[in-house]
Amino acid sequence: MSINLKATADDLLYLVSERENWPLLDQVRAHPAAWPELIEWIDRAQSNPDTAGAPPLPPEPKKSTLFSRFHHATAIVEEPPQPDSAEPIPVTVAEPEEGIEVLSQTLRQESETPQRPHAFHLPRLSRKTLIVILASILVLTALVGAGFHLQQAHEQQRISQEAAQRAADNAALSKATTTAKALIDDVQKSPVKDDSDVTPGVGTLQKALEEKRPAHIHADGVTTATEKLEKAYSSAVKKLIAATSSGMDSAIEAADKLKNAPASKARTKMFKLTDTWRGKEITSKNVTTADAERQALVSVTKTVMAEKKKAAASKKKTPAKRQSSVSPKSTYVPRQRSSNSGSSSGTGSNTAAPKSTTPRKNSGGSGSSKSWTVPAPEQQGSLPNHL
Repeated sequence: MSINLKATADDLLYLVSERENWPLLDQVRAHPAAWPELIEWIDRAQSNPDTAGAPPLPPEPKKSTLFSRFHHATAIVEEPPQPDSAEPIPVTVAEPEEGIEVLSQTLRQESETPQRPHAFHLPRLSRKTLIVILASILVLTALVGAGFHLQQAHEQQRISQEAAQRAADNAALSKATTTAKALIDDVQKSPVKDDSDVTPGVGTLQKALEEKRPAHIHADGVTTATEKLEKAYSSAVKKLIAATSSGMDSAIEAADKLKNAPASKARTKMFKLTDTWRGKEITSKNVTTADAERQALVSVTKTVMAEKKKAAASKKKTPAKRQSSVSPKSTYVPRQRSSNSGSSSGTGSNTAAPKSTTPRKNSGGSGSSKSWTVPAPEQQGSLPNHL
């Protein structure tokens, strides 16, 4: 074995501290890194190993650095193995007492020798290798930093997206809730609120509004219930519009038949209603008013019809009373004078027909004068219709 010439004082101290390396003491003495105290110790160790003690420390120990640790393991270089010698190697066997005494003395010297921790030495690396290692470390550090920042950016983006989604879900829930409450209010004010298809839908929607679930699930439930109620409500309103339109047409037709009814407040109100709704379209916005005024028109039409019947009955009684106060047999027959005679007078018959124009003889007078039947002067108020 041989000592590397680049070995340091610490390397030499490491070598001589182990007794198994004492065969190399001559190389240590001649090594450039050997210091005077070590050389003196080597002389004592070679002359009297039992009393040499521990090797001295270097006078100015250098601080261990990264580069100084690489070549510590290379301080001792093994030589190629020598071929076995044919001559036998003499073996000296010591007496037991002497061996025990030498071992005790050695142990005592080692316990008295101050121990110095040996630095850990790494293999020496080339400059190029060190540069590659350093560059790799820098690249790995940059990659780790970039990955960390990328992870932070991704996490921030995820948080922002979740916040935006929560805001959108809350806005959708608020809109669905407002629409649902407005629909319930319209239904409860409409004439179809008690419809068999509408009432269950109102209860379902109110239950959906009271549920406590995540915003997006809650909004979907409210929207679904609102659509079902709106469909049922729309169907019920269409049926009501059709029924109201048909009923209004019938009521207007019945009112038109009473145009010759006697004037009254009911007749005036009836024609006002017919003028308002004649030809007017009935929609979901005015169906409530139309249905109420249709009922009012039907009611006032019945009143006008009753007034007309009452007036007709009263008119039939009035002519009968007037005819009973006039006597149809009371007539007056004037005398007609002849052109050949002087004045003549007489009394005509009381049984002549009012419309007769046939001349007849007067039985009460003289001569051949003719006469006509005419009403008496005191009955001028009851003349026949043809006069």
